[in-house]
Amino acid sequence: MQLFDDQFDNAFGVELGRLIRSERKSRRWTRKQLRAAMFPELDDDAQAAALSLQTLATWELGTRKITAAKLVHVCTALGVSAGDLVGRAVEHLIPAANGPILLNRAGLSASTDPRLHQLKQWVAAQSPPPEPGKPQSPVVELPRDALVPLANLTRIPTSELTSALTELVIDRS
Repeated sequence: MQLFDDQFDNAFGVELGRLIRSERKSRRWTRKQLRAAMFPELDDDAQAAALSLQTLATWELGTRKITAAKLVHVCTALGVSAGDLVGRAVEHLIPAANGPILLNRAGLSASTDPRLHQLKQWVAAQSPPPEPGKPQSPVVELPRDALVPLANLTRIPTSELTSALTELVIDRS
């Protein structure tokens, strides 16, 4: 499975759903109780109209993708950080998730994608100049924990940034 392809996207949805279900079950909540925690101001009928139990089930099974806004709503009701849940899902799916993302330096330098402009500046600031007579490494190591702050800095969603990086990732397998 390569990073950021359809297979990864599907596996991510399944893993995120598994984590939502795990968080719910750790509280010994039913789906109905989770829904009630999401909409405490509504009565049962209004809660059912706002969100079906079937939809919650499909999110938990990963058969339906959950939007970011709805994920935040679910996580708020569960008392967990959406960012933490997403991070845990990614760590589960990507081998050596604590290791850096390896990017093709030449591809990054040549990219005209405006979303990558600040990443290029970050790489230039982080990369020491090569020793005289030695070529610069063809690989840029982007620490995984830099991805979210970089997305915040560029004011683009993390998913969009990772999408922009897709062509630059060096497959480690």
